[in-house]
Amino acid sequence: MKLFFKIFIFFIFTPLHKYYLSTTEIFYNENKKSIEIISNFHIDDLQKSLSSFSNSSVSLDIENGSSKDEKRILINYFKNHFILNGIGNDSEFEFVGWEFDNQFIKIYIAINKVNDFNFISCTNTLLIEEFPEQKNIVNVNFFKKKSSYLLDYNKRKVIIFSSN
Repeated sequence: MKLFFKIFIFFIFTPLHKYYLSTTEIFYNENKKSIEIISNFHIDDLQKSLSSFSNSSVSLDIENGSSKDEKRILINYFKNHFILNGIGNDSEFEFVGWEFDNQFIKIYIAINKVNDFNFISCTNTLLIEEFPEQKNIVNVNFFKKKSSYLLDYNKRKVIIFSSN
């Protein structure tokens, strides 16, 4: 009974901790010479970050879809917080779409016109400004080589591909 009481007291007085975690999958499509990106976020966290980024209220509407403004804000947010270096200056982000799953959103982005490359570095600061404890998992699949990285407030950049 004393053990139960101690556990009960522990949970009452221990603050609930919310974890901030996103996952991003990066694929290189050799045939299209494009990079395909799939990112997963908690909707509330992304909305809060987009609102801060745009200095306006952003609502990603599950039921009715979102406006062109929200899509424009989202792509600009990605361009500023998810940077791939080494793929050429002509590369362009294209918003492909999104899916909602309960409290989560999956975002699809393509980067077209990717030049030949010897290395690619990834800087991922998605949600970090709003949530300093944010962790961003980046999974990469280039030329059938798979790798994973954990980026956060202190480690924001990593080389995700090198031909050496």
